[in-house]
Amino acid sequence: MPLLHWSLAAIMLQSVHVTVSSARFFNNAIAPKPFSRDALTTIHLIARSGSFAVAAERLNRVPSAVNYTVKKLEEKLGFALFDRSGHQARLTAAG
Repeated sequence: MPLLHWSLAAIMLQSVHVTVSSARFFNNAIAPKPFSRDALTTIHLIARSGSFAVAAERLNRVPSAVNYTVKKLEEKLGFALFDRSGHQARLTAAG
């Protein structure tokens, strides 16, 4: 009887491990990753100030680093977040 008990316990543990592993795979493969707080703060500061340079100053970064962060997000999303055609950066309808 104890041997049967241990085999059932082993099967149950394997089942739990497979379920947890499957859930991790599913979450990593399909569910979108949330944006970092840094990226969201960057977008917020640009939208409020209308300027990549002002946002960079407030974040203690160079403007090229802020621009790089936004471009990476735009590539990930597949659309532009800001209209850069004028003197001020404005959120697009999608942004």
